[in-house]
Amino acid sequence: MSDSVNLELEAIRKSQIIRQIEMEFNKNIFENLFFKNKSYLVTNSDLVAFESTYNLNPQQFCLDHYKIQELYPIILLVNNLNSQFEFKTENIRDKIIAPTTYAIYSLFI
Repeated sequence: MSDSVNLELEAIRKSQIIRQIEMEFNKNIFENLFFKNKSYLVTNSDLVAFESTYNLNPQQFCLDHYKIQELYPIILLVNNLNSQFEFKTENIRDKIIAPTTYAIYSLFI
């Protein structure tokens, strides 16, 4: 397969994942896969150092860490934060709980 076809397939896969994540967070809290599997996500996470550029900006963290900024609602959830305005070092304690991409994607299988 050519590189352009691989890039197109990757773009389609990412857009499908983004759509699924948006649909989950539009559901009732008790029906949302991420809320129901929060402990699984936390268990299958890495601890990532909180950088000053991430202050109030979980989208930037997701872009740097996952290359997909739309994963930020998951990051807020596993770090027990209610909004991006709580995404700051005193609430995170210098380490961001970042679920692995496998843990996130495996919820859709």
